Amino acid sequence: MILESYERMMEQDSELTNEILALAAQPDHKIELAQAALTIARLEYPNLDVSAYLERLDGLAAKLKSRIGETATAEREIDEMNRLLFQEEGFRGNSSGYYDPRNSFLNQVLDRKLGIPITLSIVYIGVGRRAGLPLYGIGFPGHFLTGLLKDKGRIVIDTFNKGRILSEDDCRTMFQIQYGGTHTFTQRFLDPAWPRQILVRLLRNLKSIYWRQSQEAMALQTIEWILILDPISALEVKQRGLIREATGDIHGAITDLQKYLTLTGSADDRETVEDKIEQLKKTEVMVH
Repeated sequence: MILESYERMMEQDSELTNEILALAAQPDHKIELAQAALTIARLEYPNLDVSAYLERLDGLAAKLKSRIGETATAEREIDEMNRLLFQEEGFRGNSSGYYDPRNSFLNQVLDRKLGIPITLSIVYIGVGRRAGLPLYGIGFPGHFLTGLLKDKGRIVIDTFNKGRILSEDDCRTMFQIQYGGTHTFTQRFLDPAWPRQILVRLLRNLKSIYWRQSQEAMALQTIEWILILDPISALEVKQRGLIREATGDIHGAITDLQKYLTLTGSADDRETVEDKIEQLKKTEVMVH
């Protein structure tokens, strides 16, 4: 059943997958983040008018640009951006329905004014960059953030909390609350994320949601797109192998699990995966 649903989806979405392939072929600095996120949204909304939503971002950017002028300080730019998006337009973090898949589709975020940190950051970056602000994404663990370059460094912005400006100590505290003493904070967590990394993270969010909702065919589609953007993502290779096993594609499952071991080297679960491969090989022999 999963395999049939997936094959039907692949047949319907071959044009869209080709767009993801074309996207992946671009260098990172050429990828327009908002447009790429809207392309991903067509997974769920195939008739989506991408240009209409880009025009909406253009309109917001024009409003912002008229307010900040050419000589505004970085702090003033952020104040005006926050006033426009969070006070006037009413964008906000969807705390009560965090795992609603609509939070991960940019068209729905623009329509409903609700999102999660990564999609609200994509809106923020999309509007800001169109207005000339040097904004970028920050792939902070567990809570995506936005950065603004300034002469002597950067300003870190939490779009999920109405554009609150965070100090490094704030980020360190947020990290400790999420992970306790199990992980160590490093300044590397505040490095800029390239568009390709942001899109992979967006797709991983969707994959997790679909998997949680037992929509295995949709989860498999997102895995395929992740592997187009990041072909050596070991986790996705392993998960695709396990889904292939569930669909009866034993040979494909073996291939993926072997590739996973090659990519990870001395993975903690190496022995378990090796045992799984041997079991699958025996099953393959029995089937044939």
